[in-house]
Amino acid sequence: MTSKKENEIMDKAIINAIMQGDYTPDRNSILHRKREQFRRRNRNGQHSKLDANKRGRIDPLEEVLAFKYKNHSLRLSCSSIAAMAGFHPYTNLPKLLIDLVYQGVSGQRLLQHDAKLLGISLVSEEENLKAIAAKAGAAVEKAVKQSLEVSKGKKSLKSVHEANIMKENIVKDIQKQSKKLTKAEINQLMDATRYNVNTGFGKDHEENAIDLYEKQCGWKVGCRNEDMKIWRFFKDEKGEVYAKGNAVSVGSRNKDDRTSIQKSESHEIISLDDSDDEDENEGPKGTSESDAIEITSQNTMDNSVTKPLKDPKEQIKAKQQNEGKSFFYIMGVADGIRDEMFLDHSKVSTQTNDDEFGDDNWDLRQVIIEVKHRMKKAFLPPPLYDQIQTVIYCMMYGTTEGELVQVVKSKEKPKSASKDDKQNVTEDSFNKKEGASEARTEITSSRISLDDEVMQHRRHWSEVVLPRVKSFVEAVYTIRKTDTKRYQLLQTSASLLDDDTEVWNILFRECPWLKDCDISFHRSRT
Repeated sequence: MTSKKENEIMDKAIINAIMQGDYTPDRNSILHRKREQFRRRNRNGQHSKLDANKRGRIDPLEEVLAFKYKNHSLRLSCSSIAAMAGFHPYTNLPKLLIDLVYQGVSGQRLLQHDAKLLGISLVSEEENLKAIAAKAGAAVEKAVKQSLEVSKGKKSLKSVHEANIMKENIVKDIQKQSKKLTKAEINQLMDATRYNVNTGFGKDHEENAIDLYEKQCGWKVGCRNEDMKIWRFFKDEKGEVYAKGNAVSVGSRNKDDRTSIQKSESHEIISLDDSDDEDENEGPKGTSESDAIEITSQNTMDNSVTKPLKDPKEQIKAKQQNEGKSFFYIMGVADGIRDEMFLDHSKVSTQTNDDEFGDDNWDLRQVIIEVKHRMKKAFLPPPLYDQIQTVIYCMMYGTTEGELVQVVKSKEKPKSASKDDKQNVTEDSFNKKEGASEARTEITSSRISLDDEVMQHRRHWSEVVLPRVKSFVEAVYTIRKTDTKRYQLLQTSASLLDDDTEVWNILFRECPWLKDCDISFHRSRT
């Protein structure tokens, strides 16, 4: 019997061969011996699968193996669709790819498994950010702490001017300590702190922005971040992706930014929480992504090389499990919904009298409200990636119309203002705290229509966006089930210094069409 140390050396040799694409001749015999050792332990009553089932638990090894072959129920957030289709130049697509490959509770266990085999330490983004800041010194640590407080809602910023001042000060502090950090660490600190300030500021003022929009348009805005929808997509025998039915409501947000978890017809568990909750009833009850699941390298290496399921019974079982499951589903909740009166031209065309604008020709329809806070100015037209997100919400909520509301909250007062004007400024400034009258808010609304003659959003969704999303999802499933690709992606991502070209190349090999798209890869090199 070999020692534990010898097993670890053998495991690392196999992994290195896999990473280099060179499979060792004695690999099968090594893996066969390991399987025999695992079976002997089971026969002796240690960690037997039968006993685990009796206790109502699922064997971690079996769970990880099953997840690797899972090619259904991938959860996509509505805000990520434009990026997956190559229309968002500010999204880190390799990071999104990794998040999707290791999505959910079982995905996190697979991540722990892979990281342990590759000798990679796993830390959260926040911990990593704090560790880099600690290298730079007290001033940068304080700046990073402030940005995290803004992102979590613990610190409130009254205006864009105040947010920009905070970001400028953070950048200055980081640049002063540039000699202590690598270029990659500097970029990571700057990107993360800017993102934290921007998103935190937007969340803090979103509700008040809708209040102001409501006053401006004259219609009540309801369903504010409440009606969460999922939109399921399936894959037919020809490989085409299609939506089966309309999006369905699965819960509502509460003040803690969580949702009630409900099951859909296919028993997929849905959650809107930013953490990746699993889609199926996988894993022991009471576990979470933060729970450390210990899986020894000896056990996990039994399945380190992906092979097709040879047992006909296993193939039938896998096929049955996948039947009726969505290939992927899109999940999201609109910022708000309002009613709108419109002239129904279909009714006008059938009128026999001359009263074209008679009461019978008017009807009500819903308009999706999507709010975006801008840190400098509103964009006309709005960015395409924001339009795509609004379009998806329209289709999910069953309407053809949306309004993309861009909000800029600046510090300056109007040059001349009467007492009445000053009162209006105070009411429109979102903030009821002292000093709120110093802020001035500008709102720019842009109509987004599915059948707009110029943009033709509905046609482009089916002909361009959806096929690209399908390709990206297929890349996720391919990398997830192929150990070689999964190890390369994780190893390359963990060893980035100042160049992320190789991790992008992994994505380009799966989705070559991305090379010609508007993505952050090109933006970072200009």
